[in-house]
Amino acid sequence: MTSGTRRRDLGHAGPPRPPPATRRHPRTPTGQLRGLETWFTREHAADAPYLFADLAGTSETQEQAAIDAGQIQAIGIRYTATRA
Repeated sequence: MTSGTRRRDLGHAGPPRPPPATRRHPRTPTGQLRGLETWFTREHAADAPYLFADLAGTSETQEQAAIDAGQIQAIGIRYTATRA
């Protein structure tokens, strides 16, 4: 197989991809932390504004309003836990 040849071109389709709703990566930042619950007991987890600090003229309140309106997805996380 040459470096530019793809497995699919050789008849190897590979394993099927799961439908988007069943993929292991949740769409929210706090959803991605579920794996930590093996070692920690979650006390608080919330998606939160994060980008406002680097956006000139944008406040945390404005970013939260855009998140609440569904205009952007929150990428900040507020997470508090103790060892399980």
